[in-house]
Amino acid sequence: MDRNSKLWLAAILVMCLLLRLAFVFLFGDSEIRSDAAVFYQIACNIADGNGFSANTYLGETVPSAHGYVVYPYFLASLLYLFDAGFFGIEVAHAIIDTLCCLLVFCIARRFTGGGVQAGLFASFAFAVYPPFIFSVGTVMTETFNTLVMTALVFVLIVAVRRDWRYSALAGLFMGFAILSRPALLAFPLALALTLFFSRRQVSSWLPKAAVFVACSYLAISPWTARNYLLLKSFVPVTTNFGMPFWGGTGPADGVCLGGPGYPVDTKERNLYDHHLVPYVSEQTYQKITSLQKRLTKMNEVDRDNALKREAIKEIKEHPGRYITLMPKKCVRFWFNLWHDFPPSKASIVVAVVNMILLTMAALGWRQKTGDSALKWVAFSAAAYHTAIYSIIYSTVRFSYPIMPLVIIFAAAWLSGLLDKLYGKVERPAGADAA
Repeated sequence: MDRNSKLWLAAILVMCLLLRLAFVFLFGDSEIRSDAAVFYQIACNIADGNGFSANTYLGETVPSAHGYVVYPYFLASLLYLFDAGFFGIEVAHAIIDTLCCLLVFCIARRFTGGGVQAGLFASFAFAVYPPFIFSVGTVMTETFNTLVMTALVFVLIVAVRRDWRYSALAGLFMGFAILSRPALLAFPLALALTLFFSRRQVSSWLPKAAVFVACSYLAISPWTARNYLLLKSFVPVTTNFGMPFWGGTGPADGVCLGGPGYPVDTKERNLYDHHLVPYVSEQTYQKITSLQKRLTKMNEVDRDNALKREAIKEIKEHPGRYITLMPKKCVRFWFNLWHDFPPSKASIVVAVVNMILLTMAALGWRQKTGDSALKWVAFSAAAYHTAIYSIIYSTVRFSYPIMPLVIIFAAAWLSGLLDKLYGKVERPAGADAA
């Protein structure tokens, strides 16, 4: 990189950090909301020396495997080492998001064979992408998991290009990513399948795939063993699968619910008079409220298993409805549209921006130039996430951790287009891929 390019990169990183700090200072959450309450509660228990545990309805503190694993430990470290409040946590989010911006630059530069222009485009787009800015101002997992997923992609690119020993290291990091985002539990298998399809371009694909899959699940095995010993049940990562699985079946007469704690209503009762609370039939109202009452008396393992059974029951009773919901959930995942209520102006803006980025990314992926390893890793990640969130509950924030990949390919296409229109900008002698 020449001096001018370094200055541009530094300016983008500073802008990235300042945008996030400004948002945190002006609009950051000052209270616990939604899933953040669970993450924060577990983090407080960890910081107090009670381990990964949750508080029951009776006020007891019991071992838990609810939700994400790594993020509560991240919060606990901030609470224990710095006595951080909400503002301090959000500042930490701003810092790690800026690190992610730098990583996006490195991956985009590598994809284009050392092209600084694509890296600068990608890092700039990451810095100003609104959902990334908004995410730092919440005590939620998206910012942290975006960094983890982006780092995983970088590690996987290296592993695909090098010998099988790098696949072992990639597998161990994959295990860390699974503990960060349990929805990635089956991703090692999906990537192995992708390596099979790309076997003509990937040397020694079979030992690489086998070592990667084995090390991925070996890395999470201590946590699985811990869950078995403390919870007396086989829980590979989390007891939080039943909730999005059940909610994604449309149990409220075709309306998906974020979890069993979400209310439903009937037109006759009109208890809430809120557009986000769906009206259901009397039969469905009784079924859901009865389930909610039963769940309050269960421990989290039994609660998870009960929700899985209810989800399968819903699918068997309404298979057509479930199939119809799948494309809707796909649209919700990528564009935050096609919900059961009118979209906000912000949702429409996000949908338009994502549509543009996805179109540019598809064109960038089709370019003959570029790192084929990144192409296959990105394709596997996009296909896997689209499939998994078409099966369970879906919302646009679940797409945030893979949006850096979309931005990277979009930047590569834009850089290639400008090279064709105005001539390729020569790189300094000796410059190579990051």
